[in-house]
Amino acid sequence: MQLFSNPTGMGEGKTFLGQLQVKINRRGKALFSFFGTAVPQANAITATATGADGTSAFSDPVAVIPAS
Repeated sequence: MQLFSNPTGMGEGKTFLGQLQVKINRRGKALFSFFGTAVPQANAITATATGADGTSAFSDPVAVIPAS
């Protein structure tokens, strides 16, 4: 899985944040944690997944929220 930061409402994959290996369950879901570069609150996070069939389209964006 590769993670990207994007200005909200603009583009996909603007700034590469990093990548990690995840294991998915039978439903295609995975739980993971990622600690990397700080991302501005005005941005969103998108991801792609790569497997035996190639690389996926970008995920829907997820808003960045302040750390608690």
